[in-house]
Amino acid sequence: MTSNTASSTPGETRFTNEIDIKYSKTTLLSASNFIWQTFGQTSLVDRKDVQLVSMVVDDMDGVAYASNNKIHVSVRYIASLGFGLDK
Repeated sequence: MTSNTASSTPGETRFTNEIDIKYSKTTLLSASNFIWQTFGQTSLVDRKDVQLVSMVVDDMDGVAYASNNKIHVSVRYIASLGFGLDK
């Protein structure tokens, strides 16, 4: 699940045009697989049972933070990144 609380900001526009939700989901899945492999959590019983992780695109200071299975990403940080974000 993804929500956007920062519509019409330069960072949100950049997120939509250069990163997008599909890439964010793919990256989250890759990161999860990396963590499971690194910590030897190869079966479901080894992992924390989380049914849903949400990503919120926020107009906030900082880069990102996670709380209660929600990842908050700063559009201000996205807007400040150099040009040409590669997927």
